Amino acid sequence: MLKASNSFYLNIHYDEKINPTSDQQLTPDVIIASLSQRLSSTITTNLELFLLKIKAEYEYSPFGEQLLGYELTGHESSYFIHRINQQNLPNKTRPQICEMLILPPYQRKGHGRRLLTAIYEDLRTNSRVQGIKAEDPSDEFVALRDLVSLELCHKYLPDLFSKESILKTDRVTKEMIDKAREVLN
Repeated sequence: MLKASNSFYLNIHYDEKINPTSDQQLTPDVIIASLSQRLSSTITTNLELFLLKIKAEYEYSPFGEQLLGYELTGHESSYFIHRINQQNLPNKTRPQICEMLILPPYQRKGHGRRLLTAIYEDLRTNSRVQGIKAEDPSDEFVALRDLVSLELCHKYLPDLFSKESILKTDRVTKEMIDKAREVLN
């Protein structure tokens, strides 16, 4: 089986095949047809075809540019981000995050935060980006977006969003909001 697909190579060897004409009580099982029904439709008994699939998969390069790759607890991970600009304004764009899926075994390990931070960092440098919106965000995504926004404000506006500055003003000021909009949009 190939690692990133569901292609299987199936080869069955046997020493002797039952002959239904000589032994009428026994009939050979049609193993390949049986397995093909239970396995995916990408099963092949042709070794040359399977080797071509392996070669094509090895040489495959995904579309786009890899924005983020990192290692966490000894396992290398890389994520690919696809985006579509739905609303094109003259010389401006508003990218939209359509969905972000972190499978349950990988949740609560920082993947979502790193992925969203990478998206924001990549888009922040583009002067055409007017804002980043999310399509029908879940409560968990809203909380994650707030966390990442605060981290970016603290990173790029340390004087304005320091603990001392916030304690001194005891409220969010118009200056803080305007500066945060500049950084995040």
